[in-house]
Amino acid sequence: MYDFWYKTANLTDDDGVPWVIEVAVADIAEPGRTWCACNHSPSLDDPLGRTWLESSGVYTEGVKSFLAHADIKPHSHHAVAVHVICAATQFVDKGKVALVVPPAVAQAAAKALAAATKVLRQEAEQRRKDARKAEQAERRRREAAAREEQKKEWTVKAAVFAVMLDAKAAAGVIVAIRTLFYKVRPRIQKLTDKPLGYDNFSQKLVPEFQRLYGKLTGLYYEARGKLYHPHDGKVTPLGTREVEDYELPPWQFDKVLFVEKEGLEAQLAPYQLGQKYDMAIIYSKGYAVEACRNLLARTEFREMTIFVLHDADIDGYNIARTLAEETARMPEHNIEVIDLGLTVPQAISEELETEGFTRKKKLPKGLVLDGQAKTWFTGKPMVVTEDGETKVQYSCTRCELNAFSSDGLAAFIEAGLQRHGVTAKLVPPPEVLTEHVQTVRDEALTEMVWAEIADMVDVDALVRRLVADHPDLANIDEARIRDTFTDDPTRSWRSSAQHLVNEDIDATDGIAEAARAQIAEQLGTPQDPEE
Repeated sequence: MYDFWYKTANLTDDDGVPWVIEVAVADIAEPGRTWCACNHSPSLDDPLGRTWLESSGVYTEGVKSFLAHADIKPHSHHAVAVHVICAATQFVDKGKVALVVPPAVAQAAAKALAAATKVLRQEAEQRRKDARKAEQAERRRREAAAREEQKKEWTVKAAVFAVMLDAKAAAGVIVAIRTLFYKVRPRIQKLTDKPLGYDNFSQKLVPEFQRLYGKLTGLYYEARGKLYHPHDGKVTPLGTREVEDYELPPWQFDKVLFVEKEGLEAQLAPYQLGQKYDMAIIYSKGYAVEACRNLLARTEFREMTIFVLHDADIDGYNIARTLAEETARMPEHNIEVIDLGLTVPQAISEELETEGFTRKKKLPKGLVLDGQAKTWFTGKPMVVTEDGETKVQYSCTRCELNAFSSDGLAAFIEAGLQRHGVTAKLVPPPEVLTEHVQTVRDEALTEMVWAEIADMVDVDALVRRLVADHPDLANIDEARIRDTFTDDPTRSWRSSAQHLVNEDIDATDGIAEAARAQIAEQLGTPQDPEE
């Protein structure tokens, strides 16, 4: 025997009948059992079997059920004896086993049982808590394992598509592609451990999602590159929103030169190639973004000649190809493009400086290379070890546009344009030219007439006289300015002042008539009294 607990309760019920309740509990090495007795004699069953017992958080009927809360069950390593002594026993059954127990006696019996089993009940409760914790930990482990297994099955594309709409809703009505990327990236981490790159997301996954499931309203791409007009100096950033609002100026240029390097704009600006050849120039950051392609694919641009200028490297060749060919990003995009170079044979012919680079990826599919370019870009294989892994990479050669001097690059472009027949300046058809000339004529005459009128009328003197005649005109203070902010909080104080001045002039009776009379007076022209 390891531990032993004994509790007794002595009391007299409301009818004056004395009762004794004895409870003995032993923690033993061998399987034990529970004995019940009544008035010093063994009982065939539980004398409290029909008695409701309530104490220390245990609410049950009968001794055996009470003991079960302490994990005292048949064949457990416990021995229990419960003895009930009563001077005037009454039974609830014909077998004379279950006693009729008054409430006070039932409460005393429950307290005795609770006291005798307190330690064992605490241990049982701790075991149940430990079991629940172990069960919860095991459930969490299984769920985590299932999630990890599921993450292995999810592709990045499937994960991105699964969270795209939720991420777009969280990002807002108007959202930049990079902001959407930052909303998508943490969401897919619940589905996959595979990394998501921005270029893959913005250039491949989002366009494919929109082709399959519809446009993501309000999504826009940041500008990557600019369109430079000839003659008027207008510069249009090539972002989604800017291209959607862009209007092609009529008969201003009939050619577009796409340059893959944005940094060449300042270098080529002094040569005024756009003005000389009536040609718009796009300076891009590498590959043409979707906004740029959308611009070039529009109906009015299809009627133009599109030229492309690129590096003599893998990306440069691929830029020329993807700008013209139907691509996965824009399946309906198919415009005619003339490749000015720089090609590998041109780089060799121009004796430009080359440089080596390491190719780690396969050559793009669909890229057609001549013999010299294939030699440059295929390169020589070499075995390298990165992070303990052996890989085959290739030592290759390339030449960039920056290898030209400024004069050399401008001359190279002009030679290419002239080689493809770009010699004539742009002049519109006769009807367009006639309409434009007449408009310019009318504007020039109008300007001349106003200049003559300004010479004949002293406008400053006229304004001073009107102000002197209307001293209260435009009496505007801070209070009136602030009142305008109520209707339009976006106003500045300057725009509010302009609005109020115009409003006061319009509301001043006779000021326009006075102005006409003073003009007539200066011109010495009698005014019709009915006017």
